[in-house]
Order: sequence, then structure tokens, then C-alpha cells
Amino acid sequence: MTLDLLMQGTRRRDARQIASMMESVGASMGTQAHEDYSEMGFIAPAAEMDRALGLMAEILIEPSFPGAEIVKEKSHVVASLNSRRDAIFNFAFDHLNGALYGQHPYGRPLEGRIESVTSFRRQDFQAWHREHIVPAGVILSIIAPLPVKSMRAKLEKTVGRWKQDATRSVLSKRNPPVDVLTQSVTRQFRSSFQQAYLMVGWQVPSALHPDQISLKVLNALLGGGMSSMLFITLRERLGLAYEVSSFYPTRLDTSQWVIYLGLPAEKLKTAGVKLNDLLEKLAKHGPSATELKQAKMMIRGAFLMDRQSRRRQAWYAAWWEFLGRGPGYGEEFLKAIDAVSVKTVHALLKKILKQPRVTVTVVPK
Repeated sequence: MTLDLLMQGTRRRDARQIASMMESVGASMGTQAHEDYSEMGFIAPAAEMDRALGLMAEILIEPSFPGAEIVKEKSHVVASLNSRRDAIFNFAFDHLNGALYGQHPYGRPLEGRIESVTSFRRQDFQAWHREHIVPAGVILSIIAPLPVKSMRAKLEKTVGRWKQDATRSVLSKRNPPVDVLTQSVTRQFRSSFQQAYLMVGWQVPSALHPDQISLKVLNALLGGGMSSMLFITLRERLGLAYEVSSFYPTRLDTSQWVIYLGLPAEKLKTAGVKLNDLLEKLAKHGPSATELKQAKMMIRGAFLMDRQSRRRQAWYAAWWEFLGRGPGYGEEFLKAIDAVSVKTVHALLKKILKQPRVTVTVVPK
């Protein structure tokens, strides 16, 4: 909420003036919060770089957190949290996520909970801004057709006035580690949805673990698209689900690998059996070289397409730096993907399937 409210007013400008200042030159600016980091970014014509940087610095340094905007933001977040319950994926995932992570922050919805959102006061946002929105720990990534010397001068003039309070220590507090799941958990929920849902998740390595790249390939192989094993087997060949996929988010702490199926209630039991059969068969025999190659090509293609815009290029440079791999890690990432072997993926899947899992099913009332 603090990140969203940054854009709603400064000591010099209100939200409408901020938007008008950017849109009048065809630029855009926004903020976003994630589980492990927050970001602020803009797209602007190179000729308007001074304007964009100056406004960004103003927003970061001088937010006013207007009372009227806080009331509106609370209303928007509460409405979003209420509407979240209307999507069966969110309903299932929130229960699975809570079971995987317990009291760790990863186990809570990123948007918060209604009781906490409604309790926030203006001073809470001011305090969070003072504590967290500081130069220490910030990564600034710019992709622009401008000389480095010119860019440096622009930064000194704008963002350069953002200073760390010498009386405050650099924030170093980290969340406690995720508790290891020691036994499998199975939960079933009845809901007003007409369809059923099956979601299975495991705790898996973080972004900094050596298995991360292999797990990305495994995820693409099993549930990464319409050519994945899950889609072809459970949806196309057996007709058990209308929606089937998997995901593995990049996290600084223990991540998750989740497989999910949306399906008619009468097919839920059969789908669960066939899903386990598919996983056990793959764990026994491993993927073929052709299947592995196709998964790698899908990752490569998606990655290269995602880097087409300058905004995404800037984001990737900052992201790799955030992970401690350096802004130019992109090519190394692709080489690491290419280096993943059938043997490595096979061993990783067997290791994951031996671990406790969380299974959530949602059925109609």
C-alpha cells in the first residue's frame, strides 16, 4: 500500500498533476510490490529523461500520503481482496500457500488481509517509508540512448539529492527461514463454485540454490505450456481437466513448485490418480532427450521475447543484480539452461517427490 500511495501525491504535486506531468510527454511511471522486493519504474522519451528522473526523485523523497488518497486506496484494496474470493484459483492457492509456509510472510496474501488494511493510519505509511524507502539497497537500472557521462550528470542532479539519514542504521532485518514441511497435508474445501480444483505443492529451493535452473527446466517440461506433459496427458489425451499447468516462482527464501488442475467435480478422483501416475512414471524413467530439448527451447524463446522492450531490459539488469549475479547474467542464464541434463532433471524430480506435499481440493457444495 505504501508503494501504491507514493504515486498519489508529493509535497509539490497531487496525483492528477503527477499523472499529467508524465502523460503530457507520452511517458508512464508506476510502482509495484513483490514478495522479496519492490520496484518503481518509468518509460519516457530520451529527451524527457530529466523530467522523469526529477519526478521519480520527488516521489521517492517527498511523498505526502494525502488522507483522502489513503481512504480511496483502502477501499480499492478491500474491494480487491473481496473479489479475490470470486476466483477459484485464488481460493485454492491461498489455502495451499498458507499450509506450505505457515506463519512466514510468504504464507500471507501479498495484498494483505482486510483487518490489517482497514487498521492502517497515515503515520503507518510514513513510518514504513522512512524505514524502507531509502537509498541503501536500491538498484538503479537505466536503458537509454544517452552517453554515460550525460546520464551520470542527470542522476546527480535528480536522484543524487536522495540522501541516507546518517542517524539511521541500514535496514538489515531478514525474515526467519521458512519452517521445513515435515509431513504431507491434505485439505478439502466446499465452495459455491460450480467446478472443482486440484492443487498440489512442494517446498523447493530458492533462487540462490544450485538446483534452481534445473527446476525451471523441470517446470517447463511438466506444466509450462500447451506442449507440456501435464497439458498433453491430462487435458488433451485423457480429457480430465480444462485447465492444467504448473509454476515455480523465483524467491530469495524457500520457494514452491505447484501443479494445478481446474476440472469437473466428477473427474476429480480420476485426475488425482492419473496425475500421480504421470509423476511416478516420469520419476521412474526420466524425460527423453527430445522432451528436455523442447522444454529448454520454450524457456529460451520466452526469455528472449520478454527482453524485447527497453523497460524489460532494465528490469532484467536490476533483477540479476538483485540476485547477486551481475546485470549481464542473461547470456549465462541461457547457457545454464542449455547445460541441464536429463540425468539432473530426473534426479531432481525423484528428490522432490520424496518430500512432503500439500494437496488442496475444492469441490462444489
